[in-house]
Amino acid sequence: MKKILALFIAHIMLLSTLVTLRTNAAIASYSIDSILISPDGKTLLINCTVPESSQNSYFLFRTLSENENINNLTPISESSQVNGKLCFTVNYDSSDHSLALYGYCIGASDNKSGFVKLTKTHYINNISAFSHNNTPIKKSGTKKGLEVQYISDAQLLGIGHTVIHVYLNDIIADENDDNAYAYIYGDLKYYLNSEALTLLDYRIKTLTDAGINVYINFLLAFDSNANPELYYPNAKGDGTTLFAPNVSSPDTLNQYAATIHHIAERYSSGDKGFCGNYIIGYEVNNEVETNSCGISLLKDYVLEYGRFLRISYLALTSAYSDARIFVSVSNRFNIPISDSKAGFFGAKEFLVELIEKYSDIPFGVSINAYPSDLQMTDFWNDPKATFSFDTEYVTMKNIDVLTELINSIENDPYNNKRQILISEFGLSGIKGDKSEAMQAAAYAYAYYIADNNPYIDALIWHRHVDHSSEIGLCYGLFSSTDIILDASEKKLIHAVMEAVNNSSTESISLIKEMLKYLPINDYSELIRSSEPNRTTNTISSIDFNHNPTAFKKRTLFDFSRNLYSFYPTDNTEYIDLVSSENGSYMRIATVMMSSTEYMGAGASVSLSEDVLSSKYITIQLRVVSSSNHADFALVMSDGSDLRQMSALVSKVKTNEWITLTFPLHDIKTDDLNISSIKLWVRDESSENEQIYLDVSNISLINSINNTHITALTIIISAAIACAITSLIILLINRYKEQR
Repeated sequence: MKKILALFIAHIMLLSTLVTLRTNAAIASYSIDSILISPDGKTLLINCTVPESSQNSYFLFRTLSENENINNLTPISESSQVNGKLCFTVNYDSSDHSLALYGYCIGASDNKSGFVKLTKTHYINNISAFSHNNTPIKKSGTKKGLEVQYISDAQLLGIGHTVIHVYLNDIIADENDDNAYAYIYGDLKYYLNSEALTLLDYRIKTLTDAGINVYINFLLAFDSNANPELYYPNAKGDGTTLFAPNVSSPDTLNQYAATIHHIAERYSSGDKGFCGNYIIGYEVNNEVETNSCGISLLKDYVLEYGRFLRISYLALTSAYSDARIFVSVSNRFNIPISDSKAGFFGAKEFLVELIEKYSDIPFGVSINAYPSDLQMTDFWNDPKATFSFDTEYVTMKNIDVLTELINSIENDPYNNKRQILISEFGLSGIKGDKSEAMQAAAYAYAYYIADNNPYIDALIWHRHVDHSSEIGLCYGLFSSTDIILDASEKKLIHAVMEAVNNSSTESISLIKEMLKYLPINDYSELIRSSEPNRTTNTISSIDFNHNPTAFKKRTLFDFSRNLYSFYPTDNTEYIDLVSSENGSYMRIATVMMSSTEYMGAGASVSLSEDVLSSKYITIQLRVVSSSNHADFALVMSDGSDLRQMSALVSKVKTNEWITLTFPLHDIKTDDLNISSIKLWVRDESSENEQIYLDVSNISLINSINNTHITALTIIISAAIACAITSLIILLINRYKEQR
């Protein structure tokens, strides 16, 4: 009896295998070749290939989930093959961007009461051609990134990239919330939190104006006030800090898509700042702690995360055509069997599985490339980071392992095109301790590793200021006071971060000084193919007597007339023209944030020719403050990627009008490009205190003539005078002779 049962089971398994093979062979012979929106945006054209000898009647299905059972769907069109070609034409409305979320597949009758799926789910090929905005994404001239706290300081450092964490539970609102903002997506109304969006507007606009590329990281934290349906029913609670958005139902899927779509639309239009880069989740290979959805098997988990990745990609690109997405993973690359547990996957196995299942999505990878031991500063000595695909950790020591893996997976249509973002990296250094210098040197080493890897977008440093909650770890560029995140003193890493891609002699000397802490001792070996491409100057004001007979003055901005193109930029509430007995002036109303942070206004201008033809620039100003003195800075830059920046700085006495003069000779270069000007002020007032920067005019000064021209002028003038005198004498003599 046991033998018969065993034979029966074996027979069933064989039949099952044959059926699977036949099904796979059948699917392979059927394909959707393209799905295109017609030029007028009103029709969807689906072109397929099927066997010529196959049946004549096929059905088209539309689905929000590529893994959905076809028998749960209703056909939207029917067609017949002609010479192995199958075409469907269905109505479409390109103005309804929610339709971008749908995938399509073809099926045939199973000769019973259902259907057999014949193709993989395929998505619209030209969806980005009908997106809201298509402004080309900005490219930065540096890979230097920072989690920015002080925006003015970030500009002076030459920061090109930053990450903003956007919590979806903060953005999504209930209809009855006080701050509910209605947004139409498809034919449904969704509600977003207007207060949260306003704060995000300010942050992104200010960073954009500062020339910094923004990466938005979409996250979902636990929120007792949020709709519980936003979370997966089985999401873990113990030890979980972040959750996977619940896309298992059409309602929540559309809610997330509407939110993400609106954000991409909002920040690609230009008026509220710009963002074209998006990170989907946080260390998502760790389902247990940072992307919890209650699924513990890798294959099932990848399918569910991939669904959210797909929805995010379609929602983003239908709003902004050049939107780029990144999958966030931790530095845990391979997990030893002894440490493995359900829901905690190595980044390698997770990414390989994800690319196998979702290779048609052009995602990049975002990694938090800390050393395996967070207390370690000399990351190059990390024993758990090796130069092998079997390494336990990927850090800045062996980041090339990740870029090689991602761009070596077979049958990946985006092979050699997937970018890597170091979205978090930090090393501890205590102010006044020997670790301070090691931190600075290690940063320089890590930066040049990233800069020399063509697949790496940016290296974003974790923490502008030491944070007291990170006990024993001091990642900041500044030490902190007793107040959390309030800067105290600059650490050496601050100067090194400014120097890494700066071409000045002082910057290069500082980087060379760091070599004594590193495993290499040659500057050219450190920077390799990286070339310093940034020029910066800091120029102090001078005492200057404007002698009208020797110098001429030309007004650039006379604020008794208008504000020109100046507008609030850095921590400024408003700017306005103010009238007084002595004339009008521009008032820049700022709010004190920190004694480290400048505040002010800026304008897009074209000043290169003016600066090249002038010797000095002057500004008449007054700082109204409770402090006795303040710092003023007039910052001129190229405005795009901050490769050229000059900060004209001076200590000023407050509450009285003064005139500052700055020399311009150190600014002039062959490729000078000034397209942005900013007026900044800071002092030691109390936090949130109102400070005013009043400006009446900005002028340029140049010599009327130089000594050579003056001598020539005298000679010519004398010659003319002699000629005129001779002519007069000649005329007088002729007159006498005639008489």
